[in-house]
Amino acid sequence: MRLLQAIGGGPQGGAENFFMRLAPQLENFVSQEVFIRNQGQRIKALEDAGLKVIEGSFTGILGFKTRFQFFQEIRQFHPDIVLTWMNRATFLCPSSKIFRKFLPSFLHVGRLGGFYNLKYYRNCDALIGNTKGIVSYLIENGWSSENVFYLPNFVNIPDLSTISSLCKTDIEGAQKVPIILTAGRLHGNKAIDTLIRAMVFINEASLWILGEGPQEKYLKKLAEDIGVSHRVRFLGWQENVSQFYKAATVFVCPSRHEPLGNVILEAWAHKCPVIAAASSGPQELIKSGTTGLLFPIDNVSALVDCLKETLYTENFRKKLQEEGRKFVEENFSKEKVVGEYLSCFEFLLKHRKGK
Repeated sequence: MRLLQAIGGGPQGGAENFFMRLAPQLENFVSQEVFIRNQGQRIKALEDAGLKVIEGSFTGILGFKTRFQFFQEIRQFHPDIVLTWMNRATFLCPSSKIFRKFLPSFLHVGRLGGFYNLKYYRNCDALIGNTKGIVSYLIENGWSSENVFYLPNFVNIPDLSTISSLCKTDIEGAQKVPIILTAGRLHGNKAIDTLIRAMVFINEASLWILGEGPQEKYLKKLAEDIGVSHRVRFLGWQENVSQFYKAATVFVCPSRHEPLGNVILEAWAHKCPVIAAASSGPQELIKSGTTGLLFPIDNVSALVDCLKETLYTENFRKKLQEEGRKFVEENFSKEKVVGEYLSCFEFLLKHRKGK
């Protein structure tokens, strides 16, 4: 099987990070090339994993240069399947039907990690959604269930004994108090402001925020205005998140809009208890009271209740740790998800190619 993957995303993001986990694993089973933006560290990591990388610009409103590069790569590589990630790469992929006289036959599969505008996916032969909610959205908008596949993300599930401990005193102002951790782009959708407001009612705990984004100044000012800035630390993007999950007492995903929630899977993999706002992804993932706790979106009072129950009830916290880790091992392991991707590709090649 010959697979060409294409992604035009930015330097950070859930889809980009999962692409970087999936592509090297598929390399063990298929002949593969990847077509990505010129991002030095990402290219080096992929090449170090043995992948052939083609650099594309993925810029411009119509992306003529990228379309030509895409066209040339398909002609030269003769892929059986072209897997495109998100809107831009999918939109810029040449149509095998329109250009059938000039291109080898291939199946175009679009992969969605959110409730995207489907106008970009009109030329796809099949679609992958990484949540059941996204799959339902695709079918409700006219896609046949025969051409839509649910393939979740996987996370690397670490041996926790091998993760070096993060000294809390390395984080300025952190004392021997419970640590509340959150991670994500500092954007309105992520509702970090809701979590900061909850800190007013949670004494003797520190909040660590991993990530960067357009709301950073606003969030820092909010923490200062409501008197909790001495207990809130903005730590930027971190390459080694494992140490932070290990140090944390609880992880909170307060998002107003969260189609999946990779960070929830990561927290579970590190046996870190999870509290999340009841947006679509967390609602699908979490069995409240067993694998985590859910609270209504933007409900500070309910979030405070969840935090107090988790922070100050050790037996309950341990239950969430064990059940979360068990759930992610059973449903989101590398072996399981990679196997499902390969099975999907094999099914498509057997039943769809040439139609």
